Amino acid sequence: MATASLPKLALVGAGEWGSRHLETLKRLGCLGAVVESDAQRRATIAQANPGLPVLTGIEELSPELATGAVVAAPAALHAKLGMALLEAGLHVLMEKPMALSGKEALAMKALAEKKGLVLGVGHLLEHHPARKALGNLLAEDRLGDLVSLRFVRCKLGKVRTEENVLQSFAPHDIALALGLAGRLPTRVTARGLELVTPGIADTVQWGLEFPGGLFAQGTASWLEPAKEQKIVVAGRKGMALWTDTPGQRGLRYFPVKLAGQPGRPALQHGGQEEGEVIALDATDPMELELRAFGSAITAGTPMPNDAAQGAATAAILDAMLESMKRLGAPVAPTFGTTPAVRIHPTAEVHPAVPIGAGSAVWHFCHVMAGSSIGQNASLGQNCFVAPGAHIGNGCRFQNNVSLYDGVILEDEVFVGPSAVFTNVKHPRCHVTRKDEYARTVVHKRASLGANSTVVCGHDIGEYAFVAAGAVVASNVLPHALMAGCPAKRIGWVCRCGEVLPKKGPLTCARCADEYREEDGHLVLQKG
Repeated sequence: MATASLPKLALVGAGEWGSRHLETLKRLGCLGAVVESDAQRRATIAQANPGLPVLTGIEELSPELATGAVVAAPAALHAKLGMALLEAGLHVLMEKPMALSGKEALAMKALAEKKGLVLGVGHLLEHHPARKALGNLLAEDRLGDLVSLRFVRCKLGKVRTEENVLQSFAPHDIALALGLAGRLPTRVTARGLELVTPGIADTVQWGLEFPGGLFAQGTASWLEPAKEQKIVVAGRKGMALWTDTPGQRGLRYFPVKLAGQPGRPALQHGGQEEGEVIALDATDPMELELRAFGSAITAGTPMPNDAAQGAATAAILDAMLESMKRLGAPVAPTFGTTPAVRIHPTAEVHPAVPIGAGSAVWHFCHVMAGSSIGQNASLGQNCFVAPGAHIGNGCRFQNNVSLYDGVILEDEVFVGPSAVFTNVKHPRCHVTRKDEYARTVVHKRASLGANSTVVCGHDIGEYAFVAAGAVVASNVLPHALMAGCPAKRIGWVCRCGEVLPKKGPLTCARCADEYREEDGHLVLQKG
């Protein structure tokens, strides 16, 4: 059935999933061209579709052939193809995953916005009739406040080499969880098994924690003998079970209320133990998705599976992959342009250590459980962080630095190479003095030079500057310039790090901040 309102669309990639798009686009009457790299597949398509342009590359597309493109190529090519098509001025519906990294997904989203083009993602469940029915249950308040989402997506499927099962199967369920929750998660977890191909997880358990207490969990595997797909949506007033397993397809609603006293909940089935069968439209979800894409191009109608949802899903997948590396430790996903946590493969970081977004732990570092690292911090090569140590936001370590129990670095502290912190004042191998560990605090934006030593139990004031090789054995005033063994104050430093004049007005030659001395301290007067 031809649909005049739909623009001409090109199909890029006509493999197993792309062939379904091909038949649907033909049925809708909007297939303008097919781009396929495989020669044998091109010949088969051309023979079955006389007059249809069958091309070898996207550079052969023209505005006369298509206004937009549906990309069903291998996942590793998504970012490259998406960027090229958008640059050429075509609207794009990208199959999932949108890209294999959040950074690539954001780049596509930004380019589409810059050029005013539609960019959708193939999160097909957003167009399934059961998804609309779930939305109706929520709108009618038959589910109440959501408390739990559970997803199962398993079958004996094709084992990939360019993506793992999390990237291949989970985007559908993650995107649906975002749509049902109506908000972004604060933490994610994932544990994976690599049973067939080293480095490629084929079975994964994952979780999402949302603000307000909602939790989503899922299982994805392409190594199970029988197909099983189901989604359980649990609210305080009712529950819904959506199954897409052969012989069990459909949506059922259960008026199960979470009631009762704390510690002893009572489940009230409302007399419908088998659930209420919710009637569903029989329309093909792919047809609905392609119609929505066409409508977004011609009429500007919003798509639920837009670039924002695709980029958020990609960011969540990035965080899940990091959680898998850290043996299932919770990871905070970073949305927008905030960089993710980077941990070098040679570093040993305990999975329970909280690490803020944008931080980096480089070669041969060892970070132990019980410590913590803030956002945008950087640990150079061969650094050690013991239990009880804390590194604030924006701190920078050079190489060969060790932090022990009780060492607290506030935000934006600089620590030069081979700087030393101690934990007891009178160490002996044969005497245990763990109960004598002394707390050391380095306040915000202080700097410690190379090979300097800080004897435990002292505070280093904000903006202080400890010279290379100095040995700090007493408290250090804010803005103090310390040098020597033991270190003594030999001057003052500005907030920007410039040494202030010893004579005349205390005005910074670099930033023009003005200070004055008052009761032995430096006080900012103008800046």
